[in-house]
Amino acid sequence: MSPDTMMLLFSIIIFFFGIYTVLAAVQMKRSKKPPSMLLPQDGKFPPMGHDADQEAFCNALYVPTAVFGLSGCLYGALEAANQYWFQISAVKPVGIVLFLAVCAWYMKKVGQAREDYGM
Repeated sequence: MSPDTMMLLFSIIIFFFGIYTVLAAVQMKRSKKPPSMLLPQDGKFPPMGHDADQEAFCNALYVPTAVFGLSGCLYGALEAANQYWFQISAVKPVGIVLFLAVCAWYMKKVGQAREDYGM
């Protein structure tokens, strides 16, 4: 498999992961239950005695999860489009840096929410 094909495949995977993440954020907002990707490895929300805690956790991570998912969609689409149509050399490094910055911001937000809600 050529490097261009590998990068296209990677971009497509990131794009669809972004869609999945946005949909998970919307579902989390509607159901007031966090998706499994935000829970500890056992997949259970810690027993805190109140559903309001779970709802507050979901409310705290709804926007960061949606922003993270949208950044994945944008990065995947932009990288694929740049590879085949634009071919601007600065797009790839700038896109990677911005996507990694959003990833770091999102991990910080998830860590803060887990700490705040005892996970």
